[in-house]
Amino acid sequence: LHEGFAQVAEGRPRADARQVLARAPAPPLARLTRSFAGETDPAQARILYAAACDLVHDLLGRGGAPLLADLLDRLRRGDALDAAARGVYGLTLDELDAAWRASLR
Repeated sequence: LHEGFAQVAEGRPRADARQVLARAPAPPLARLTRSFAGETDPAQARILYAAACDLVHDLLGRGGAPLLADLLDRLRRGDALDAAARGVYGLTLDELDAAWRASLR
């Protein structure tokens, strides 16, 4: 998710990420929570970055910057991502993943 936060902060538009994801299946949300540094396939790396960007845009659409800031605060305090997501968005990671994937259709 760090890469998604960085891209959104840099101003990458969601439409740009969506163009990439229109041509390839999005990876599972759980994959987006790990480092992309070991990815050696440039095409797969492009998909990972696009998916992370789109996911952060999706989270912003679910409550704006205040809820996203709350999620980040919880993660900084040491909450597990699933617990932080449930606390902020009322969804488990699996539910959040399903809702995000539905938005991609």
